[in-house]
Amino acid sequence: MYILRSVILFLFISILTIGASFENYKTERVKISEGVIIEKKISAKTGKVISEEYKVLINGIYWDAQFKDGKWGLSMMGQEAFDEF
Repeated sequence: MYILRSVILFLFISILTIGASFENYKTERVKISEGVIIEKKISAKTGKVISEEYKVLINGIYWDAQFKDGKWGLSMMGQEAFDEF
């Protein structure tokens, strides 16, 4: 009986956690320069910006970018994703 209660409680908490973490958003892309965009995730409910990411276009795909030493290039995360690709 104790195990059954524990399992039910665990499932209930898991469902609530998953439901609470879901946030509806829209994605907006703004061109900064040739081959560089800023991708904004905006909450559909509040209109607030959830996140902003710079992306650079390489071989037809946008990768995470950063502005360093006066030019745009891949960020560490973008470089890892590009290498895996």
